[in-house]
Amino acid sequence: MRIEFVKYDSETIVNELVSQFEKVLGETLQPSDERRIFLNQLAQVIVGINANINDTGNQVLLRNARGEALDAIGEMLGVKRLEAGKAKCTLKFTLAAAQSFSVTIPKGTRATPDGKIYFATDSDLVIRAQSTEGTVLATATEAGVSHNGFAENTIKYIVDNAQFLSSVTNTTVSSGGTDEESDDNLRERIRLVPESFSTAGCEDGYIYWAKTASADVGDVVAYSPANDTSLSEEERKAGAGKVFIYILKEDGSIPTADDTLLGEVFKVVSAKDKRPLTDKVEVLPPSAVSYSVNFRYYVAAEDEMNAEEIKAAVNSAVNEYIVWQGAKIGRDINPDKLRSLVLNAGASRVDLTSPTSYIALNRTQVAALTGEIEATYAGISE
Repeated sequence: MRIEFVKYDSETIVNELVSQFEKVLGETLQPSDERRIFLNQLAQVIVGINANINDTGNQVLLRNARGEALDAIGEMLGVKRLEAGKAKCTLKFTLAAAQSFSVTIPKGTRATPDGKIYFATDSDLVIRAQSTEGTVLATATEAGVSHNGFAENTIKYIVDNAQFLSSVTNTTVSSGGTDEESDDNLRERIRLVPESFSTAGCEDGYIYWAKTASADVGDVVAYSPANDTSLSEEERKAGAGKVFIYILKEDGSIPTADDTLLGEVFKVVSAKDKRPLTDKVEVLPPSAVSYSVNFRYYVAAEDEMNAEEIKAAVNSAVNEYIVWQGAKIGRDINPDKLRSLVLNAGASRVDLTSPTSYIALNRTQVAALTGEIEATYAGISE
């Protein structure tokens, strides 16, 4: 919520200017009076100045700061914006024919899926004598999420030819690329930083340090059975000293068990200067609870002329719901949220097939969409 340090409502400012001017002159200014017209113009300048004053004032508040102003607040607490990360994949190089000696594919050899995005090998690849192929880890030449998601066998064009080399392809999907940390994520880490001043022993402390591992970290839940009142006393005692960190990616996807992101987070939260000596820490993906989106919707007769616009708005509403539903670990599956968004998009009636009932999730679960989205336009309602 933004704070209004000074008034910048144009009507209020105009009224105050005219009132003060009339009080000094001792006469009433008519709407066509040149002096009143001048005051109207002056008011617009004052509105702009006051708006800038308000914006500047809000930039010193954590909840409203953005960009460089937010960076400056973070610097006071030792928190820096996480830089963009580069995607990685494994490349397999194949020779035209087996040789009687080892062939070296030099570090930095590039491959591309489209002539615009490039991946370069991280180290020299030595293909031994009598062998025709070998694999090596490669990193995108530029940072960003645009380098993620290239399926196997799609990075197949050689940019830098090496002797005896015939072909190249990726054997893993490219992943790990991140954009520069967003204002919202940086703001949340700054809010949490006081919890990190000792160790990651408290819940928010673990969350803070987990978020520092990578800009690809989205939602984080720190859980210990010892603090779970829903468990029996015996189960809570058995869970003493155990801490489970559940990670959701920034794009809302669930990391796989072998995702390098889990290892990056574990390295940070288990460091000697972060982890209490008695804690045994594990970093895990949350458990997926499947749900599907299937419904029919109608448009009111008086909105028939806008049916096409409403269809597009409903599709956008469905996408908004899916992002919202999977953005937080432990967020309950709520069909009322979907219904509300679709109705606000212009539909007059919604018949939900799925999800139809509220599903409560625990702190280690996350909603995961399965199957195709079926949002069927059923026509005009009477």
